[in-house]
Amino acid sequence: MKYHIEAEGNAKYRVVDSDTDEIATWKSHLQTGLSRPLAEALSGYLNALHRYDEAHGGHFGKSED
Repeated sequence: MKYHIEAEGNAKYRVVDSDTDEIATWKSHLQTGLSRPLAEALSGYLNALHRYDEAHGGHFGKSED
């Protein structure tokens, strides 16, 4: 998977791009300080967008907004 979650401590999580090892952004916001259920849902959503883009040649990732 392109996106995965990592623990930050204090029961907070971040979504990380596996290709670049950087914190993922969505709608121009860094995805840190999330609850585990939210981080899991967001990483699943971003992975689905990435799979769609790979299959259909879309522009996900070229523009974040």
